[in-house]
Formats: sequence, structure tokens, C-alpha cells
Amino acid sequence: MISLLLGIKVGGAALSATGAGYGLAAKRRSFNTKKRLDKLLEEAAAGKFVSQFTRAELANTINGYIQPSCSPTDPTNSDDEAYLSDIREPVFNYMDRAVLDSSSRNYIILLADSGMGKTSFCISYRSHLLKAHPSQDVALISLTHPECDRHISRIKSKSTCILLLDALDEDAIAIQNGRGRLDSILELAVDFQSVVITCRSQFFADDHSIPVETPIRRISPRGIGQNQNANLKRFYLSPFDNKQVKRYINRHFPAWAVHRFGQRSRAFKLIADIPELASRPMLLERLPEIARGKDDLRELYQLYEFMVSGWAHRERNWIPEEKLLAVSREIAVQSFARSGHRAQRITKGELQSIANQLINNDPDWNHLQTRSLLNRDSNGLFKFAHLSILEFLVVQSAVEGDERALSHPWTGFMKQLFISWGYYRHGEEDLAKARSLLTSSKARTSILPLSDYWAMPPRQGLPNFKLSATRRLNESGSSRLAIPQWRTSNISLDKSGDSITVNDHEFFLKWHTQSVVQAGSGGMMMTLTSAQQINARSDAYRFPSYDEFISLVEGLNAIGKSDLLNDGVFFPISDTPGEKRHLLVSLGKARETGGITKIVDKERLVSATRRTITCYETGQAQSHKYGSQTSVQVWWIDKH
Repeated sequence: MISLLLGIKVGGAALSATGAGYGLAAKRRSFNTKKRLDKLLEEAAAGKFVSQFTRAELANTINGYIQPSCSPTDPTNSDDEAYLSDIREPVFNYMDRAVLDSSSRNYIILLADSGMGKTSFCISYRSHLLKAHPSQDVALISLTHPECDRHISRIKSKSTCILLLDALDEDAIAIQNGRGRLDSILELAVDFQSVVITCRSQFFADDHSIPVETPIRRISPRGIGQNQNANLKRFYLSPFDNKQVKRYINRHFPAWAVHRFGQRSRAFKLIADIPELASRPMLLERLPEIARGKDDLRELYQLYEFMVSGWAHRERNWIPEEKLLAVSREIAVQSFARSGHRAQRITKGELQSIANQLINNDPDWNHLQTRSLLNRDSNGLFKFAHLSILEFLVVQSAVEGDERALSHPWTGFMKQLFISWGYYRHGEEDLAKARSLLTSSKARTSILPLSDYWAMPPRQGLPNFKLSATRRLNESGSSRLAIPQWRTSNISLDKSGDSITVNDHEFFLKWHTQSVVQAGSGGMMMTLTSAQQINARSDAYRFPSYDEFISLVEGLNAIGKSDLLNDGVFFPISDTPGEKRHLLVSLGKARETGGITKIVDKERLVSATRRTITCYETGQAQSHKYGSQTSVQVWWIDKH
């Protein structure tokens, strides 16, 4: 008993000492934050820091900042380039090496999706430079500021100053002419030691649209093969990895705080259930609030719904929640209808007009609180704090039947939100809303294809059988597919004579099979050699990949036409495990073919169906007459 009491006493003392240590660390961190804030505000007076944030917001950014990594490739790239996303390093390390290089001027564009922490990076990196290199001049200017050009021009000692420019995608001129505005900014900043510009990655149509060089001529001698203009280096902010997420949770829910153990456990569970929390610092900021609450959040759509409704609740003292949400949705839809997914500001007069029209009232918008999701800039114009908030409100309006929300093509993130809504809300009424939206005439040009192209073109090698067959239920993020119940809205079947065409609008795939007399007939059979000869000569059609064939199985199952794919029939696919080696698939019970084929994956269940698929290899290694001795039915797919 004495030993037990002694153990409890020692353990309690250890916990107290640990808590005291963390308390001292917190005080020291608070003191350092104050010093860095004072320095920022001092620099603001000198024109080297143009901020639209309050002191409290700046303190929260600096104190709670977890440094992300960066990579030379977009982290949302397809699988064939995914290996490059592993070439990443802490973003401050990369930036220090680039911008502090005195041998040359560097021009960098740092790209990330909405909510990934571009502005937080600018504030925190500037603070880092001032602390690590006190003699280094650093200027931070937001391109959302109406007089940003004047602020850039007025900075003295440009040749020894690093210039950080935030939010190219929200610059009023860039929204109209992105490349032209980027060039003019770089020309304006030509005399600075180095220039870093942040921008939303989807501001550019694709990677090929992002400039690789500046309009600035090199002064130093050019190396062999170098262009005469200086390069524009491109880097992307990477989503947090597990260690960074754990560091963030430890900061807010330290392991020594026993009374918060439940919240800490819930925080880790939320990260596991909703991976998007980790990929977007803007959402991660809400993790402590969510972990302390009792809401059962499992979907990305729910996170944004929680964030937006929480904001409306905080503002309820001066405007009813439902009225603020109605006005916000209208602002979002009108902005989207005017300019698509790019940021759009509205005047106070426009805001007042919307309020009078919708709620027959014009509240005092000066009441908007700190960290509001609807912000007012120094020019008196209103905009959403993050573009992803606008996108969420547009998606929310779309599912409620507002056709203006379909006036422009949706971004990948908007499609993610919509798919997430489908997993969150899939009652009969919700399925009817989704069906109405997906089959509308405007959906073809705004929402569809709903998901990224099914997986990838035919592989050199064996398919990833498990991933392909279970992808609809197991993937997350940008590669996640819609719920199976939506497939009926995305598949159409047309008969013309003895041919059948299947249109898969979810992935923009078009299928053909010929000489089908009736459903369940098995279609026209031919030798594998004949099919391969047609496949080699055709400019219009090809064999499908394994992934694409899985999508056909799912699609026909969804519309009750599974009998168009008979069990026990060989179908050729275009994935190639090696020279003179070919793959076939069949549905149902695996076939035995006397050595002409060998099974490489057997009777795997296709998600959202009751059908199994088997994959076989055939070729000269099995039989020299494999082509003439193997009969197949072909479902052709249009070449893209």
C-alpha cells in the first residue's frame, strides 16, 4: 500500500512538473509571438508589410503555424507522376536556399489549392526571416490590396529586399488577364533581390499554362542551353503528413493534459475519418473546436457546413442566422455566375441590394466580427475569406436547384464537395435532387465528368486489381468516386440496329459492342487474333483498360443491364504485362482453358455489384496458337 501511495505521489509530481514545463514553454512562446508581432507592425509603418489582419489574427497565425513541406509537382497529380510528390522538403528550407542566394535573383511562384495556407505561409515565413536573418530586408504585400503596385514601387533598397506577394489569383486585374498581370508584376519587381508570389493552383487551366520564364532578361552570363529570360521557378505546398498533423494535435491537445485525453483521441479519429482535414490547414484550424464539440462529422461537406453555420451562429446578435446564410449564398452564386471560380468582390451597395431583396432588410454590415467568413477590405469591398467558402455555398445552392450555380465549369474541389454531400445525404429526397442535377442540360458542361478520368490509361504491367475493383468504396479526396446510387443518372444506353452504345457521363467514356441480337445473347464472338488486328488498325476505338472495364461492369449493373456482360466469356483488355503477353477478363466463375491462359487474379468482387471478375494472361508462353484458339467478345471504347 505504501508503495502504491508512493507511486501515485511520484507520478503526480512528475505530471505536475511536466505541466509546469509546458506552461513555461507556452509563456515563452507567447512572449516571442509578441516580439514578432511588434516587429511586423513596426514594418507596416515603413510600408514593408501591408496586412488586412488584426493583431489577434496575426498572433494566431504565427503562434499556431506548423511548417508544411513543398514539392516541385502538384500533389493532386495522377498516379503516374505521384512519385515526384515524394521529392519534398520543409518549405522554409527550400525558400531560404532560393531567396537568400546572393549569386542570382530568383523568381518563384508558390502554388496551392484554396485553404492550403498560402497567406499563413507568407506571414510566418516573413516572421521566420526577420528572426533568423535580422539584417535581411523583407517586404510582404497582398495583391488583394487596391494600391499594391504603389506599395511595391515605394519600397526602398529593393536590391537587398526579398519581396513576398500574396494571392495573385485574387488580384483584380489578374482575374481578367492572369498572364499579363503576372508579367507586369514581375517587371515592377525587377529590382528586388528575390520575388515569391503565391497563387491558387487552379487559377491556371493546367500545368502547361503556368509560365516557366519571366519577362525579365538575364544580366549574368547564360549557361549552355539557358534562355535569355530569367526562369520562373514553380513549387507547390504539400498536404500535411502524419508527423505534421500529430505535431498540430500535440500543440492543441498535449499528451500531458489528462483532462483533455478524450478530445485528443477524438481529434485523431476525425483525421482518420476525414483525410481532407489534414490536407487543408484552413480546416485543420477548426479541429480543436470540432474535437471539443459533440457533432458527428464524417464528410468534407459536413466540415464546411459546420464552419459556415458556426460563423452564422457567432454573428446572430446583429442578424438572424438563416438570413445571413441566405445573403451569403446569394453573394456566392452571383459572384460565381459573373466570374466562375475566381474570387469576386462586391460593393457595399450591391450587398445592401441583395439584403433588401432577400430579407427585406439591410443590417449594419460593419458588425462583421474578427475572423468572419465574409470580409471587408481596405477599399470597402466585400469578399469571402477563402474561395473554398464561396465554392461550398455554390454547391449548396446547386443541390437546392439554383441553376445559376451551373453557369461555369466546377472546379475539382467543388466536385469533391458534391460527391461528399452524396455520401452524407442519400435519402430518397436527396437522391432525387442529385438525379435532377446530374441529368440537367447544364450539368454536361459544368459538373461532368463528375470524377477524374476513371483511373489511368492502359498500364504497362499488371493492373492494381484490389484498388480498381474496390475504388468506389475505398478512395478519398480528389480520387473519390460518387456513391453507387448516382450511377443510374450517369449511364445512358442507345440501340441502333444490332449495335449497342453505352455512354458513361461520370467519366466521359463511350462504349460500343457490335452484332448484339438481344440482351443476354453474349454478342458477336471472334478469335482473339481477329480482335487484336482490328484493335491495331482502328483510329477510333481500342480495348478498354482493366479499370475502364470495371466501370462498365458497375455502370451496366446500375441500370439493370448486367446481362449484356455474360458470365464465362473472355473480354480482351489493353493492359500489357510484357512483350507478346496479353490480358483477358471474365465474369463469374473462373474458366479453365487447358493451358491456353493462366489466372493472375481470381474471382475478385466488384464494388457496388454482386459480380466477380477474373483476370488471365495469355500469349506465346502459354501456346503458340493462343490467338486462334481463344474466342472473345469485345466491348470497344472510344479513343480520347
